[in-house]
Order: sequence, then structure tokens, then C-alpha cells
Amino acid sequence: MTIRRTLVHAAVSLAIGAIVVIAGYLAANVPGAWFPSATPKAFDAAQMAVSRGRPQAVPGALQVVPAPGEDAIVVVLKADLRSTDYAGIEWQVAGIPADADVRLIWRTSYRPERLNLATMTVDDGRLRPIVMSDDPEWIGTIVGLGFAVRGSIRAPIEIRSVTARPLGAIELVRNRAGEWLAFEGWRATSVETLAGGADVQDLPLPAVLAMAALIAVGAYALKRRFLPAPGSLPWPAFAIAVLAVAWLVIDLRFAWNAARQSLLTARTYAGTDWREAHLAAEDGELFRLVDEARAKMPATPARVFVLADAPYFRARSAYYLYPHNAWFDLYRDVAPETGKLQTGDYVFAFRRRGLQYSPTAGLVRWDGGPELAAEAVMTRGEGALFLLK
Repeated sequence: MTIRRTLVHAAVSLAIGAIVVIAGYLAANVPGAWFPSATPKAFDAAQMAVSRGRPQAVPGALQVVPAPGEDAIVVVLKADLRSTDYAGIEWQVAGIPADADVRLIWRTSYRPERLNLATMTVDDGRLRPIVMSDDPEWIGTIVGLGFAVRGSIRAPIEIRSVTARPLGAIELVRNRAGEWLAFEGWRATSVETLAGGADVQDLPLPAVLAMAALIAVGAYALKRRFLPAPGSLPWPAFAIAVLAVAWLVIDLRFAWNAARQSLLTARTYAGTDWREAHLAAEDGELFRLVDEARAKMPATPARVFVLADAPYFRARSAYYLYPHNAWFDLYRDVAPETGKLQTGDYVFAFRRRGLQYSPTAGLVRWDGGPELAAEAVMTRGEGALFLLK
């Protein structure tokens, strides 16, 4: 058998193995009819209301933080869904703490006075889709949907949409393929890792290929054992060919994503100078605020304490503030001890909860600590710069 024929045979065997794996996945995960008549129904952020928490509208999304003194948010919307048509609910949410308690909320026309709850799973700050077809309270017409989050919420939770899904076979296959082919833009780990599609996946492509390879090699080994053919390859050689094809599939997906990353980089930064490039980057708003703050600080290096909820923004703010003597804690969202502060120090804050300033009294404090005499040198958008007196 030639190398070409071997690779073609391996590719066909791997494809058949993948079909078997996907068929098994569908048999275990399709909650109702494989080919339902209903289609997915989506609700965007504009249709949602916040019953607990402080909302802030952003383009295409809704950002919510807990009200002062609370540790929970609740988002709700009106719906009109037949429970028998829609087996699953998928929220497009980001920024949920890993240890948060998240519940799906719904009301039905059958018992409109009853508020029903179901526990949802958080995965990397996002909510995994939840299957409701087995819940005894998922009956009649669903007239209201929502979710509640309780926990240590230090940064805004962003809600983009919610989709009710029939979860038929074709839809599940389309969703899994969409996860495999989802574009991965540049991120902090792009230098050394690639997730392989969407951040959260029910059936990762490498797992499918690994199981398909086992099926293909196992079937070939059994065939060669009980139905040997003249000139057939030993099964270890065929296994190498199957693994090579599976590896090629993963590499092609990597190359396709890298090409899209390169095109995105070219569109974003081509023809820009260093300042325009920073403003066009994902943290362009932070760069703009730090640049404005630096213009109001002395030319000689000064002490500046950086406060932000997210560790990335603390580290990035300090980087942009150099050569000033910037202090921050990379691993913990903690403020400097008041005993270490002195007159003439600066405090730069970006997206930092718990920071309070009284312009009339000229006092600033954070996290309920003591009040400090300070001048608001700059307050704009989500950033502020204070000079301690």
C-alpha cells in the first residue's frame, strides 16, 4: 500500500470514527425529538430588566453590579415559550466569579405565582447552557425568564443575550461545529496556547479526534486479525497514519485562526503610530486615561498607588505610569495601608469599586477605610487621579 493510499484510508477511517463519536454524543444529549419543528428564540439585552443591582447599558450588552451593601444581582425578561418546544436555555454572560451561586429563574402560565429556580454551572466566567426538559416545573408556557447571581462580585457582569433552544440533533451538531471554528482573538495566553475555538465547549474537537482515532485503529486491528488482506499494513503503522491525519486537522484549524488573527492585526494597527496603536488596542480607554493623568503629574517621578478590581488593569496601569514609582498588588485586590501613604502621593483608580470621594470636603476613602485629605486631579469616565494632601 502506497503512502498516499494509506493516508486516504486513514482519513476515511478517521471520518467514520468521528461520525460514530458524534452519533453517540447526540444519542446521549438530545433531550427530545432529534428533528423538532421549533427554532431557537433569542432575547437581547434591550429586552432585559434588572430587579436587583445597578445596571449600565453598553453597546450590545447590559452591565450590572450589586447595589451598595448587597452581594447579588437579578436580571429578568418577559417570554412566551412553550416548554415542550424549548429544552435548553443558553445565557451569553461574562464576568461571573468562579465561586458564585447562579440560578436560572422562570415563571410559567401554569403556576404564575410560583418562582422556579435551577442551579447553573459557571465555567471560566461564563454560564454553561442548561437543559430543562427533565425539570418537573418546566411545564406549560414560560412567561418569564431570568437569572440570579450571588457571591463576591467585584467587577461588572456583562449580559449580551439569552437563547431558548429546542436542542435537536442538527442544532447540537451546528453548535458544536460553531464552537470548534469560533475565532480566537489575541489574548494574554496567545503566545503559547490556543484553546481550539470557543472558551467553553461541550465536546472539544481534540477529544472527538482522539476517540475517532481509537475507533478507527481498533476497527482496523480487528479487521486485520480476523479478515486479513494481502499487503495490508501492520496496525501500528496504520495507527501512525491516523494520528498524522488527526494532527493535520488540528494544525489546519490553528493555521486558519492564525491567519484571521494576522488580518485583524493588520486592520487594527496598519499605518498607526505608537500612540494611535495604543488607543486602538483592547485597553485603549485605560491608556487614554493614564495618558491624561500623567499629563497632570510632575515631570519628576512621583509615588502613585494603583487601584483596580482586575489584576490586568492594575498591572497595565502601572506599566503605563512608568517612570513614576507605581505601587500595585498583582495577585490581590488590596489597597495600600494608610500608614504607608504620605502627602504628595498620587492614587490612580480605574474600574475600582468601593472608592468614594467628597468634592466639597476634599476627602477620599476606599473599602470603608479612613478618610484622607485629597484633591481630585482628574476624574473622567471610569478613571480618577487623586493627590493626597
